[in-house]
Amino acid sequence: MFFLQKITSIAVAAILAFSAASSPAAVTSQTADADAILRDRNYPQAYLDLLSPSEKEDLLVKRNLVFEKAVVSGFDQNELIWEYEISDDGTMPYGQIPEADLKLVFGISKNKYNGTANVRYGYDWRNLPFFRGQDPIAVSWDNSKFEMKTDTFKKIDQYRYFDDITKKEVIRTYSSEPGYASASPSGVTWYAKLYPLTPPAYALHGYGEFDLKPKDSGLFSTTFYGCYIHNMASLGVGIVIPGFGQFSISGTGTYDERGSQIDYDYSA
Repeated sequence: MFFLQKITSIAVAAILAFSAASSPAAVTSQTADADAILRDRNYPQAYLDLLSPSEKEDLLVKRNLVFEKAVVSGFDQNELIWEYEISDDGTMPYGQIPEADLKLVFGISKNKYNGTANVRYGYDWRNLPFFRGQDPIAVSWDNSKFEMKTDTFKKIDQYRYFDDITKKEVIRTYSSEPGYASASPSGVTWYAKLYPLTPPAYALHGYGEFDLKPKDSGLFSTTFYGCYIHNMASLGVGIVIPGFGQFSISGTGTYDERGSQIDYDYSA
């Protein structure tokens, strides 16, 4: 068992480049149109550049959502920063997934009419892991502030590959499910599916999203915590959420891990 600790970070200002699909002019135009519409709803372009086309389409359909905040290994005031977790002695802890390999994307939007918060927590493998099974993911929130709305959770897994015939990048969705693995009053867990990969992929992308209903009115501050566990063997592990900001690991397999968090000021 481990408890997610407050992150000590070294922040280096940088814009995180995310390759958009090399697509025909019509698709490129549609993407530009989607970006323009979402920018009008306060979504920064730096954040939109991290989303897949299908994720943008999902946001477009949810017309009542407006952007609130995002963390991409650190994200503040429209500037992306790379954030590295370090121990008190300044060394990287053993077993942490390298930042260069995996990006974790925390995004919060709000329904401007009913006040619910839409939480999205995604992963982006830039350097593909050797072991590609199912990796557990979890998000924890303060259950005195929020409760998850029924039937709002869904998860999607995608991969990107280069088509030798069309000479274009292709983004394919190969897992899309409306349900989660487990949930408690203070969190939800699900699995990233990293297989099958045919044709060969060079990047993996996926996310889970859900709506939270605020229990308090007015203005309050809270923190969301996220955890990604990468299974390193055939024996799998899972995540249990004992309470707000707490994660424990179940199972007997070996694993690497990475965590992130986002501080959020809610106003009704």
